[in-house]
Amino acid sequence: MKADSEIHLLLNRRVVGIEMEDTCGHVTVRSGGETERLRAPVVVNCLWENRRAFDVAVGIDGVPDYTTRFKYGVVLEADPYIKALDSITIIQGPFGNFVVDPNRQGAYCSWYPASLKGTVTDDAIPDAWDAACGQDAPPDVAEEVGKANLAAFRKILPGLPDVSILRAKPGLIPAEGATDIDNETSAFHRRSDAALLSKGRYVSINTGKYTSAPRNAMRLQRHLCQAGYL
Repeated sequence: MKADSEIHLLLNRRVVGIEMEDTCGHVTVRSGGETERLRAPVVVNCLWENRRAFDVAVGIDGVPDYTTRFKYGVVLEADPYIKALDSITIIQGPFGNFVVDPNRQGAYCSWYPASLKGTVTDDAIPDAWDAACGQDAPPDVAEEVGKANLAAFRKILPGLPDVSILRAKPGLIPAEGATDIDNETSAFHRRSDAALLSKGRYVSINTGKYTSAPRNAMRLQRHLCQAGYL
């Protein structure tokens, strides 16, 4: 991206407003105490959280409800037992996974019920969640969440040792739907089916699952070409 002169990266900015006109769109961003208004012929909303709020603000009809979850990921000491596990995903009622890199001293794990600490079903992200994201959890929180994860995983992996908890980090997971993963009809299970929404020169892409990125890029290109914007 840096090598392409047509792509300009504007990092460490928060989108605070989007206004659309017939021939262009205006995106207001804030960084520190500075506010900047950017003009573009087409605005594509690929936000991870708060995407729905801007879809509603620009006047898209039928924007689906979605839930934002506040969930921790835990990094454990990767002892020989954990390294022998390799990377695994467990779908046995609740959901859990280990991500093991043989070249690192730590392994990532997350058992869904032990790591999930809250959900909201509106567009307002609690300030405490926003402040917590982007940094490691305090040591006491990391220890609590990590121990809960180990206890849950031992019900399936009884040989899992009592390894050190290196750190825990929270993040937000937005997805369409208002019921949790224990409901087999929940829209959480169909994140790859999320629709591309548009109104004029504004397009909204639901990231849904990171693995959907190539498909989403193709859908976006097709839409912009059919609309005559490319």
